[in-house]
Amino acid sequence: MKPLTPEQEVWRSEKARQFLEDEMIKEALDAIRDKIIQQWADTPIKDTEMREKIWMMFNIHKNFIERIREHIETGKLASLQLKQGKRFGVF
Repeated sequence: MKPLTPEQEVWRSEKARQFLEDEMIKEALDAIRDKIIQQWADTPIKDTEMREKIWMMFNIHKNFIERIREHIETGKLASLQLKQGKRFGVF
């Protein structure tokens, strides 16, 4: 994938922010997290294979949210870059 322009990064940031702030998305992500935690709590201590699978699910959930947040932060930096560029007549 080729590098994105600062404008594209800002656009992606806004889409990511809207996504994470959407009430249905929040509810779905919270429900998934809660279900994973409940499954972990309900798994017998000796069932290490299942506990490892649940741990992987939890980390996938966490990494998904972190990746969306990375888009938001990248967009914030791109927005600052655009503002500074305009201030100095670069863009």
